[in-house]
Order: sequence, then C-alpha cells, then structure tokens
Amino acid sequence: MLAIDAVHAYATVRIASPADLTAVRDVASMTWHATYGDILSRPTIDAFLRRAYSDYRILAAVNDGGLWVLEEDGRVVAYQRLSMRGDVGYVGAIYVLPEAQGHGHGRRLFDTARPWFAARGAREIRLTVAERNEAARGFYRHLGFTEMETVDSHLLGEPLQERVCVLPLMQPYLFDD
Repeated sequence: MLAIDAVHAYATVRIASPADLTAVRDVASMTWHATYGDILSRPTIDAFLRRAYSDYRILAAVNDGGLWVLEEDGRVVAYQRLSMRGDVGYVGAIYVLPEAQGHGHGRRLFDTARPWFAARGAREIRLTVAERNEAARGFYRHLGFTEMETVDSHLLGEPLQERVCVLPLMQPYLFDD
C-alpha cells in the first residue's frame, strides 16, 4: 500500500499530466509566497517562479514521470517533483497549498516517492530545505531524513542558507545461490 487510504480516502495521488500545468504552477505560487515571504524578497520569489515553473520546465518534469499531484475533491492541492542522478534520488519539491497543510498530504505524496526511487535503484534520497523553513525541516525529520550539513547558496543572487537532508533507502538483501 502506498498511502493511508483510510485516513485520506477523498484524496488521490497520481502522476501529473500536461493538463495539470496550471494547477501545479498555482500551487507553487501560493505555497512559495506563503512559505518564503519572510525568507526571500518578493522580486526573487516571482523571478524564481517564472523561471522554474515555465511551461517547458513543468512539461519536462511531466515527461520524465517524476511529477506527481495530489487531488482533493478533484482539485490539485499538492505536488512533488522527483528525479534521479546515478543511484541518488532527489526530491526537488513537495508543496501543499497553505490551507491544505497539516492533513497528511505531504506524507501521502512521499509514500509514493519511496517506491518510485527504489524501483530506479536509488540507495538514498536527498533534498535541500531552507534553514529558516522550520515547518518543512520538521516535516522532513518526521519522514526520517537526517540533516547532514548547512550550505550557503544563492537563489537568483539572493543569499540563502540551506540544509542538505539525506534518507537512506533499504536495499534488498542479495542471496547467493
């Protein structure tokens, strides 16, 4: 079972399609402004959203099969973006609309990520999260991620401290014949 259906029977997780482009962009915009409004300047957030959520970038993620959405009552309220580099899986985003947070949607999305990564041979999952984003850091710790280091980065020229988080995936035992 990939999710806790008894708790969230009204929500559906599925691979995104091109028809979800506007919904994903809307979730990103509302979530970024609510989450990063006290961390980054509005011009930086707006410029990042224009760049990262262009039609081309969203459709590329759809085509890679690493963009998943969560619908609640037929409306996309959350999404996650997953990718692989070698044997490391990366969570590029898990965003839930502010009014839908705290209902287990992020957890339900991540429950689909683990088998997606495992099926692709990932030995671990990595992500970065803004150091000042305490809610997200707590969420990722709850999922089992360990914060490994703090890195100084920049988002479109604006300084940003981030935490690198890692979650090892259990590998199947290999038996000799």
